[in-house]
Amino acid sequence: MIYTTKFILTIAILQASIANSYELICKGDERMNPQQRPIYVNCENRKSVVDALEGAWLLLRRERIGGQMEDLCWEPFRKANDMYPGIPMDGIAPAFFAQCNIALEYVK
Repeated sequence: MIYTTKFILTIAILQASIANSYELICKGDERMNPQQRPIYVNCENRKSVVDALEGAWLLLRRERIGGQMEDLCWEPFRKANDMYPGIPMDGIAPAFFAQCNIALEYVK
């Protein structure tokens, strides 16, 4: 019985933290989780994508969310920033955002 109560409490805490989190989304795409606050990004613009990923990474650092969670935004930011400018971002950005959004679920 105590084990079940702890489990239910853990689920409630996780749901509460997700309800106030953020989600990076390309303009025109559907939201993955309606409980998260959307941040719409023009994914046709390389600078907008890189800036959004950098902002998400800095937000994680400001909230003291580090380690592997921080890396979920750092790696896509680094890869997007290092990509050849001639490569269109609109096809790649959703994959970068999906990875970073996992970490953003923990930001209140």
